[in-house]
Amino acid sequence: MVLEGLKYRFYQITSMDFLGKEGEKAAEAVENLSERIEDLESHLNALDNAVQDTKEESRETDLKVSRENRERLIQLEEMVKKLTDIQKKNLDDVNSERSRQSRIEAKIDRVKEQMNDVEEGQAELRSRVEKVEDKLFSMERELGSEIELNQSRIDSKISESQFESEKKDLKTQISRLKTSLNAIADELDDGKIRVE
Repeated sequence: MVLEGLKYRFYQITSMDFLGKEGEKAAEAVENLSERIEDLESHLNALDNAVQDTKEESRETDLKVSRENRERLIQLEEMVKKLTDIQKKNLDDVNSERSRQSRIEAKIDRVKEQMNDVEEGQAELRSRVEKVEDKLFSMERELGSEIELNQSRIDSKISESQFESEKKDLKTQISRLKTSLNAIADELDDGKIRVE
């Protein structure tokens, strides 16, 4: 009966999840089994001593009981070994999962760093665009002043060829400025700031 009870208990233990509280219960079960094994060993030692003192006619019976107890002891030791192997496997699984989680966290940190680098690059490009826009506005103001000046020169009968030459130079400067602004806009991939 004791052996059957232990087998049933072992079946319950091996059917459990050994993580968390269930793992603690399994450890307690192993400890209980070890204590029972020690008790059986003490009992076997007592039986061995008793066999030496008994009469010849009872010796065979005592030896039979001793063999049965030894067989039970072997079975219990096998059960403890199986239970220990299961616990070790579960511990290996937990360690593997923790290692995988650490790798994922490290990858997340690297992605965050890359995102920060991209944001810093975008901020730098925006700053460059703002500078070019400021320069463009300044050129537009200068162009307006030049147009007014040229108009004044025309009114003062300055030659038409001289006016066209100065006008062409201004258009060239504006075209270069627009090209610079559009190049930065392409880097930002933002069509809204493109200058036609």
